[in-house]
Amino acid sequence: MKSIKTLFVAAGMALMTLNVTAQDLPLPSPAASFTQRVGVTDISMMYSRPAVKGRAIWGDLVPNNELWRAGANASTKIEFSTEVMINGVSIQPGEYALFILPSKEEWTFVISSYTDGWGTSGYTEESDIVRVSVKPQASSMVENLVFSVDNIKDDACEISLSWEKLSAGFDVTIKTADFASKNVEALVKEADKSFSKYNDAAKWYLSTSENAKAVEMAKKSVAQTKKFWNLTVLSEAYMANGDKKMAVKTAKEALEMSEKAEYMPYVKKNTENIEKWESAK
Repeated sequence: MKSIKTLFVAAGMALMTLNVTAQDLPLPSPAASFTQRVGVTDISMMYSRPAVKGRAIWGDLVPNNELWRAGANASTKIEFSTEVMINGVSIQPGEYALFILPSKEEWTFVISSYTDGWGTSGYTEESDIVRVSVKPQASSMVENLVFSVDNIKDDACEISLSWEKLSAGFDVTIKTADFASKNVEALVKEADKSFSKYNDAAKWYLSTSENAKAVEMAKKSVAQTKKFWNLTVLSEAYMANGDKKMAVKTAKEALEMSEKAEYMPYVKKNTENIEKWESAK
């Protein structure tokens, strides 16, 4: 009896080992995913990467004029953490399916709210959020299909697909300044005991030319804790807001503190600012 129990245990362990091994085999179209930050927005994609393997791809493995999953296995997914604009259409935060309708002359990228299907199964045009038609471009050989986020700016990027010897993409625009301003407002509400957060807010307002707000935030930062670097920001905020006298006075104080700290980048920065501002009419 003991030998029979031992045999069952050994058989069970063998089956468990086989099951684990079966789940860990290489796949012909391995899964891939990435997240790319654009401004303050995260763009994430999940897709599979089939290989060319010597096959004819466009107009053959991927037929013309038939909706394609833009990869393999489940439909390709794309997710935005904030509202974005694609082809003039507002796309709300969330996850979507990305399909492509290829033809000989152009590809149509389709952003769909239907994310449950395997491949294109279950898709209907009623689920379309936006379509973007583009002309594919010749490219160097790409063995495994790949998506990328290119031409990244604070408020825009291009999402591209490359496979075999063709590549195409579509533009995404984002109201980054609006989102960042809201983030700064939230930051300020939490900044009562954080001079660095007030300083960050001041730098943001300087970058958007909201100079009076920049002065206000920089003064709060310096009032909490005076450092050569937040004094430098305050001096630049004064100058941007048209107060040359206070700008020079504050820069001289920042210069003195940075010299004592022997921090040469700010010594150089404040020296140059003072010379530039004092010579300005």
